[in-house]
Amino acid sequence: LDISRPWHSVPSRGIYRGGCGDDARRFLCEIIDEDSPLSRNALLGVMRSFEYDGLWEASIDLLHAFVHSVYLPSIPKWRFVRDTMGLSSDYTETEAVLSKQEREELLAEMLTSTMRACNRSGHFGLAILQCNILDSTYFNKDAFPSKEDCITSTILSQGLIKNRSVFECYSHSLRKLGCGRITELLTRKLSQDWNSIKDRNPRLDTKYMRISDSWCSAMIAMNRIIETCLLIRRGNESTSSESLILVERGLFRAMSHCLDSKQSTAALHLFKYAAKALKHKEQESFTKRVLNFLGGDRRSREKPSDIIFETTDYMDLAKQLGDSVNSVLIDSYNTSGKMEGARIHFFESKEDCSRVMVQSSNSIMTSFLQSDDFEWTDFLDKLSAECLTPSTFLTIARHFSDIGDCQQVGEIYNKARSAGCVSEELGLIAMKAVNESEISKGKMTILRKIVRDVSNLVGMSETDWISSNYWNIKGYVGFHHARLLMKWNDPKTSQKEELLLAVSEMRKCVKKGIVTKNAPLHCIVKQGQLFSAVGEFPISERQAMAAINLILEACVEADRSGLFNDYTFTAEVAKSLRGLRGNKQCISIAKALISRKLKHKVAVEEGIHAASEERDDDAFQLFVNFYEKSGCNSSDLLRASS
Repeated sequence: LDISRPWHSVPSRGIYRGGCGDDARRFLCEIIDEDSPLSRNALLGVMRSFEYDGLWEASIDLLHAFVHSVYLPSIPKWRFVRDTMGLSSDYTETEAVLSKQEREELLAEMLTSTMRACNRSGHFGLAILQCNILDSTYFNKDAFPSKEDCITSTILSQGLIKNRSVFECYSHSLRKLGCGRITELLTRKLSQDWNSIKDRNPRLDTKYMRISDSWCSAMIAMNRIIETCLLIRRGNESTSSESLILVERGLFRAMSHCLDSKQSTAALHLFKYAAKALKHKEQESFTKRVLNFLGGDRRSREKPSDIIFETTDYMDLAKQLGDSVNSVLIDSYNTSGKMEGARIHFFESKEDCSRVMVQSSNSIMTSFLQSDDFEWTDFLDKLSAECLTPSTFLTIARHFSDIGDCQQVGEIYNKARSAGCVSEELGLIAMKAVNESEISKGKMTILRKIVRDVSNLVGMSETDWISSNYWNIKGYVGFHHARLLMKWNDPKTSQKEELLLAVSEMRKCVKKGIVTKNAPLHCIVKQGQLFSAVGEFPISERQAMAAINLILEACVEADRSGLFNDYTFTAEVAKSLRGLRGNKQCISIAKALISRKLKHKVAVEEGIHAASEERDDDAFQLFVNFYEKSGCNSSDLLRASS
């Protein structure tokens, strides 16, 4: 290559045309392979090309390649110079090499570009992870304080976070992950050094002023993994089995928290970082050092650029670790949309592995079920008996139940029954499939057989199990089959029987001091509509008042559980109260909703009608004003009330 050619301008101009990241990567590899001078502007141009094209993985690879090839070595592996423009062919390396301060500034700029690329793709946790890894491993090896639970002090102890551009990307990631309060604390502490930081970071919105417990836990767990990997690298002895167990537990905890925060890419890269640290330790053996000395290392025959964007195989670590880590790793692949990677990892980790892969088998099932040609029966037949658990069949049954394949659900239930893996939820899903199937006769017979299997499993009689799980059963099979299972055979009295069951369950919960479930409360507040449907107010005034009191009692219980804030619940309450001629109580419910600024349209409409009938002008005007402020037109409603 001609060193007078401004290679750094090619990728830089490409940014304004949309990135041209692939072209920039090819130019960079040519420069490195032919040992031509590489300038600071060229490297930043490539990074920004990756950033604008969304090539965040390539950006991470180049960042770490720069650290190992230029930032850390006393003599850079790349011919890295300040600027290629104006260099003569006989220049000396010492004239153009970067100083330590210049290398640190360039490292911060490249990290900022990488974090921006991750943030633009929605990988906020990955951006934070890259900053933590880079700072603790290379930039500031004593980054983490002894108090691991103090997240703010842990972040402030990092050297790279003092860079304003890095901090802006870091704080943006934290805000998107629901940690705006931590960002504000960091901003206040750093504002003493940066007088203009408030202009760059305006006051946070209230929706970001919360603390995400899952991501805070993920940060703490990730920092511990980074610390552990650093200790393993610095140790003189090989990694023991006890150390592997500790790494396995820490990885499982950290990766699980990342998945809870919907940051699967952070979980994947954390695993790769730990695997690389352990693999690096194994390569420091005596045999490896002899091979390197004699020139037997395979990497010596590769192009220098091949190791920048290579895909490293970490299956050796996967085979050493347990089922829990492999399971969460497969879940991370699935959540990231890398279904093929999940399948390859499962089959390769399953080979030569003496451990039982129960959790991994269940996790890979999610990936397999996305394929239309997946034969789940063949897959289950290939699994060992130790890998078959109730959750294995439950995962398959949920999938086919969601797509409405009743026949497949029935086959799964029979297969689980033969393997002794029946569970309550699987039984309920099978009952739902029977209800939705096209079987013309014998549905109740099949349902009762399923009830017998499940009740025997939990050690209850069939009658007791049906009574204690009536509301769940009703949700799966509907009211008709649920009442027949309860032996409420008379359709005229079955709804009253259900109401008595709901009242009894609510009273039991109140007596025990526990929150009542939503389904019984919904049943109670619908009774006004039930009675009004029979005729023109067929019950006495005393009976109506008793029903109104039950509805109000249900509202108190709903307020404890948060159900009162639900739109459909308050609509049922208001309609029932109006049907029972409880206008005053309906007005009170509507006022309670307005005081909480809950825009429940149906309940307020019923309140307007009730206030009109009771000639309560103050309440009527209050409801109308709130109704109109909510964006609704009250003209038709007022005409109906008049």
